Amino acid sequence: ILMLIPAGICQDSPASVMEITNLLHAKDQALMDAVTAGDPKVWDAALAPDVIYLDESGVVNSREELLKQLQPLPAGVSGKITVEDYKATLHGDTATVFMADSEAENFHGQQLHARYLVTETWQKSGSDWKLLLAHVYATLHEPPIMKVSTQELDAFAGRYTAGDLVYVISRDGDHLVGGREGKPAS
Repeated sequence: ILMLIPAGICQDSPASVMEITNLLHAKDQALMDAVTAGDPKVWDAALAPDVIYLDESGVVNSREELLKQLQPLPAGVSGKITVEDYKATLHGDTATVFMADSEAENFHGQQLHARYLVTETWQKSGSDWKLLLAHVYATLHEPPIMKVSTQELDAFAGRYTAGDLVYVISRDGDHLVGGREGKPAS
């Protein structure tokens, strides 16, 4: 008996899913390495012609705009971005990816750390996978609490305006409180 099965009906084997996941993970790490090296060639090879890239600032970048931004880090700045928590799901010739990128940067002697959550859509084009869509979200971390003197706190006390909004900041013991003028401070 001969059975004809339409393309796309068969599910990928666990081994091929793992191979594709490993391939895409390696591509994503190479893209992150190219960011810190300022190498647009790696990105140029990986991007689909009509890619949409939403960066951590909320700006939607076209392929051309994204490639123009890839420049070597300036003097006094170095860093590495490591792809972590990588998960890929296959849907025929399309893959959706979630990953977390951990960035360690030396900025003129200051050690900076950032974490980004990224979702992507990749599509197989011929024998290669191309990045169709990426959305990057910068996670926020509260800075460590620092003890400051009452004199330093007093320097921030005052009345601040933005248009018709008035915000009043005052010192309450060892911390600052603030609120809209005429309303209770918090």
